[in-house]
Amino acid sequence: MIGGADIHPSYYNEEPIEQLGEVDSLRDVYDIALIRLAAQRNIPMLGICRGEQLINVAFGGTLYQDIPAQHPDTTVRHNQEEPSSVPTHTVHLLQGSAIAQITGQTELFTNTHHHQAVKQAAPGFRITAWTADSIPEAIENINGKPIWGVQFHPEALTMAGDSISARFFHFLVDKAAVSRRGK
Repeated sequence: MIGGADIHPSYYNEEPIEQLGEVDSLRDVYDIALIRLAAQRNIPMLGICRGEQLINVAFGGTLYQDIPAQHPDTTVRHNQEEPSSVPTHTVHLLQGSAIAQITGQTELFTNTHHHQAVKQAAPGFRITAWTADSIPEAIENINGKPIWGVQFHPEALTMAGDSISARFFHFLVDKAAVSRRGK
């Protein structure tokens, strides 16, 4: 699941705030249905940026509609001006989490292009990475479903030659191959 426009807050039972960006309600409906269908079929899923947020919302989690307006600590700039290929902040990983196992790291230096983020993790998920200002940067399913999400953009870092970010895609391809063989 890839990035894109803001997710309409009606999907997590909130009224829009003034700082909400452009939404695409048709895409919201389609993507949430696709996520739920993939989960029912145990298809491995990696959400990136909006994709992580959609996964969280699809299973009952909430979002910050706008980090600067709704989060008290703004020490990290979450919508960097630099290109996506340039990492600009540190993410701290939960030891033993899937993201820590995938990367072999306890911290990542990542990019950031978002103003929405996971606020409350959905039931059945846990937050497994954070920025210094406590904004969640990764979630994973804790009920055996092959579902993971990251707030940053490992695809851009991979294209810039970051071999650690490339591990996310090797991991997903490996999980998909195992899933396909099992069906």
